[in-house]
Amino acid sequence: MHQGGTGSTTDEIVNAAGCGLFQHFIFLWVSLNWLGIGCAFNVAAFVAWGAKCELVLSLTQESWILNITYVGSILGSFFWGIVADEVGRKPVGVAHMLMALVGGFGAALLHSGFWPMLVCRFIVGFSIPGNLMSMPLLLEFSPVKWRGLGPALASFAWVFSALYVTGAGWLVLDRGFRYLVLLTLLPLVMALMQSCYIPETPHQLLVRGRRYGAEAVLEKLSKYNGRGLIVPSNWSLTPVTPKARGRGKLRSAWKGISALFCPTLRKVTFLIWTIWLVQSMVYGALVILTNDVFPTHEPDCHQDRVDMSDYKYTRMAIITSAEVVGIGLSLLMIESVGRKWPILGGFVLNAIGLLPMIIPMPIHRYSAPLFIARTGWAATFVLTMVYTSEFYPTEIRGIGTGTASGISAVGWVISRQLAKILVDEWSRQGVAAILTVIALAGAIATIWLPKDAKGRELEDVIPSDEPTTPLLEPPPENGA
Repeated sequence: MHQGGTGSTTDEIVNAAGCGLFQHFIFLWVSLNWLGIGCAFNVAAFVAWGAKCELVLSLTQESWILNITYVGSILGSFFWGIVADEVGRKPVGVAHMLMALVGGFGAALLHSGFWPMLVCRFIVGFSIPGNLMSMPLLLEFSPVKWRGLGPALASFAWVFSALYVTGAGWLVLDRGFRYLVLLTLLPLVMALMQSCYIPETPHQLLVRGRRYGAEAVLEKLSKYNGRGLIVPSNWSLTPVTPKARGRGKLRSAWKGISALFCPTLRKVTFLIWTIWLVQSMVYGALVILTNDVFPTHEPDCHQDRVDMSDYKYTRMAIITSAEVVGIGLSLLMIESVGRKWPILGGFVLNAIGLLPMIIPMPIHRYSAPLFIARTGWAATFVLTMVYTSEFYPTEIRGIGTGTASGISAVGWVISRQLAKILVDEWSRQGVAAILTVIALAGAIATIWLPKDAKGRELEDVIPSDEPTTPLLEPPPENGA
C-alpha cells in the first residue's frame, strides 16, 4: 500500500485513487435509478388511460391522475434537496426508490377506485425528483478530470426509459395497464438491491464531521480500484458548520436555503434558476408542439388488443434520436470545452430549430426543426445539471440542485398548459416565436454565469462570515 501523495483535500485523494471498478459500480446504480424513475415518469399516460377504462373514470378524473404526478414532482424537488444535505445522498437514493416502488405497486395491485390510484400516482410523482440527488453522489466520487462524463453517460438511461416503456407496452399492454406498471418497476428493484453496497460520499461525511467514516470510504474506493491507497495523515478536515455541531434540523435546513442568497452566491443562484426555468419551459412547449404535429390517439377502451402504433413511432423516433444526439454532444464537450459555453450553444441550437417553425410550413417539414430544437434541449439539460451540482458547495449541493429542479418543474407544467392553449387558439407559429425569444433569454443568462468548475476541485463549505471550527467524531475503539 502507498500513501495517496501529499494531497490534503478530498478531491486530491479521490484523484489519487483513480477511476475504476468502484466508480463503475456507482455509475451502474445511478443509471438503473434513472432508468427506473424515467419509466415511472413515462408510464404516467398509460396509467391514466388504463385507469380511465378499468375504473370508468371521467375525463376530468383521468386528467387528475396524469397531472397529480407533476404536482408531486414539484413538491418533491424541494424536499429531496433538503434531505440530501441533511441526511445524505445515499439515504435519499434509497428512500425515493422505495417510495416509487410503493406507489408503483399500489397503482398496479390496488383495485379500489379513483382516490387510491390518485394517491399512488402522487407518491410516484413525489419520488421522481429524488433521482437528481444521485448525480451529486456520482460527482463526489469521481476524479476531477472525469467528473462530467459520468452524469452525461447516465443521462442516456432517461432516454432509454421511453423506449423501455414503449417496448413493454407493446408486449403486455393488451393484458392491462397494471402489467405494464409492474414491468417498468424492474429497474428500480434492481437498483434498490444494489443500494446495500453503495456508501455515502466522503465529501458529505466530512461536512457532517465524520472524518473516520470518510477515511474508510476513501480506502474502500482505492482498494476496489486496485490502488492500495492509505489516506495521508496530513489530510485536513473541512471546517465544520453549525449544522455539523448539532444545530436543529429545521434551522439547519433554513440556513442552507438562505445560503443560496448569500452575497457570493445570490447572483448565480438567480441565473441558474433562470436557466433551469427556460430549458424546462422550452421542453414542455416542445412536447406539446411535437404532439400537435404528430398527434397521439388514445386507444379505445373497448379494443381487445391495444394498437401501439397509436403511440406514433415517428414521434418516438424524433424524441429519442434527438435526445441521444444532444446527450452525445454534451458528452463530447463537457470535459474538452467545459459546461458554460456548451450550455450557451444548446440554447442557440434551440433557437435555430425553432426559427423555421415561425413560418407556416407543411407538416412533413417539422421533423428536422423539432429534431434540432430537442437536441439543443437535451444537451442543455445535462450540462446545466452538472454545472449546478458543481457550483454549489457540498453543504448545500442538494438544496441548490433541488430548488433549481423545483423551479424547472413549475416552468414545465406552466409551459405545457400555456402551449396547449396557444396552439389551439393561436397557432404553432406563435408558440415557436415565443419559444425562440425564451431560448435566447436563456442564452443571455448563460453568458453572465461565472466560469464553470471544469478541472477544479469541489468546494465543501458554505461561504460564511461565521468562524468555523473543526469537529472530529470520537476515534473508533482499538484503532478500528
